[in-house]
Amino acid sequence: MSCVYTRVSTRLRVRTQDTEMKKLHTSGEGVAEKSAPVSQCSCNRLRRTARHISRRYDSALKETGLKISQYSILANVARSSGMSITDLANKIVLDRTTLTRNLKPLEKSGYISIVAGADARSRAVEITASGQALYERARPLWRDAEVAFREELGAIEANSLYELLDKVLAVR
Repeated sequence: MSCVYTRVSTRLRVRTQDTEMKKLHTSGEGVAEKSAPVSQCSCNRLRRTARHISRRYDSALKETGLKISQYSILANVARSSGMSITDLANKIVLDRTTLTRNLKPLEKSGYISIVAGADARSRAVEITASGQALYERARPLWRDAEVAFREELGAIEANSLYELLDKVLAVR
């Protein structure tokens, strides 16, 4: 059942398609109380949405053997080859340990190389020739998935979504 959120003064009401009204308990400035159901948890909803969208992109990239998470890393390395692992982790908002773990299959497959960084303690990521070829093969598939998503969502909604996601990323 999909929900449409409407803000009414300091209360949020959830209007469902079957017109049944449910109240999301709020206090203060619209902050959900501890009794709010898990389905109303912002983190839970964002993670569910991310998994849903990831499946669409994974499906589009299937013939390359890449998952969208791997494509994202490969695309960032292709655009900024030689970037330190720390800088890459910061750029894609992933902790360094998780990024290092995600780099291993790409390195093992020969798509990237981990090389000495600017100083003795750092390491950098470079794309290999086969990694560049894979990126160039995957990019149009990613673009098709991106265009399809934007068309399905609608241009205005897509732009609103991107603005909202940028605001979410700015929350500390």
